Amino acid sequence: MLKKALLRSAFFIAWLSTLPTEGWAETRHCPDLPIAGQGQVRQVYDGDTIELHDGRKVRLLGINTPEINHQHGHSEPFAIQARDRLKQLVRPGTSVGLRTDVEKTDRYGRVLAHLLLPDGSNPAVVLLQEGLATLLILPPNIAAANCFAAYERDARNRSMGIWNHSRYQPMAVTQLTRGEPRTGYQVLEGRITQVTASRKFHYFIVDNRLSVRVSKRDWTDYFGHPFAPTWPGAIPPQQLLGGQVTIRGWLRAGRPERKLHYALPQMRLYHPAGLEWMP
Repeated sequence: MLKKALLRSAFFIAWLSTLPTEGWAETRHCPDLPIAGQGQVRQVYDGDTIELHDGRKVRLLGINTPEINHQHGHSEPFAIQARDRLKQLVRPGTSVGLRTDVEKTDRYGRVLAHLLLPDGSNPAVVLLQEGLATLLILPPNIAAANCFAAYERDARNRSMGIWNHSRYQPMAVTQLTRGEPRTGYQVLEGRITQVTASRKFHYFIVDNRLSVRVSKRDWTDYFGHPFAPTWPGAIPPQQLLGGQVTIRGWLRAGRPERKLHYALPQMRLYHPAGLEWMP
């Protein structure tokens, strides 16, 4: 119980604390969710999606792996390696337990689950440890946030896999331009130069080049309280003004004809896992 409490607090204090990685609890406890079902693996589609013998497709929770371009063959770096590694971990016929979180399926009808292998391991953790996956936490499925964040951070610190590739090195926000053609998953660094809001969203303008939005509901539910050990209660968004940030997520091109929030390249964050912040 003490170890779990330490992990919760360490992850959310702006990702600045040094988390222990050696001697961690076995991966069967990451995340600590009950088994809601089971099945046998039929095939692996890519690094984060499999099909079971009964026809169900399962999207692994908590991670995202580089995209395979099945049509044109120009896959993202390490996409094939991630798929092949998952194939090694969950060979056809492997029995797996399914650990589901709050939302059980996605809009494509896929089961959203963590896999539990016969040896007690979680293949998503292996992919994170080897630098073949990035952390992806989408509320309300946040049970893996703490432990997955530490596994990924350790891989980043050791420059494993994708973290040793130029595609995944942080890029300065100052290099972006309005109407930015660069899209897709990006790791960006900069300083928050403006904080504003609309009726539904908080907007964080980074180096006057990037608009990052967080819904007010997500901010209240997920972004405020994790910083409580530093500031009692929920943090006002203005508290981040002037802070240095590393933002990880999907970048969209701006619309130059629109006002500031939409004219700049944009990212939307749903959970603190996508934001590293230093006052």
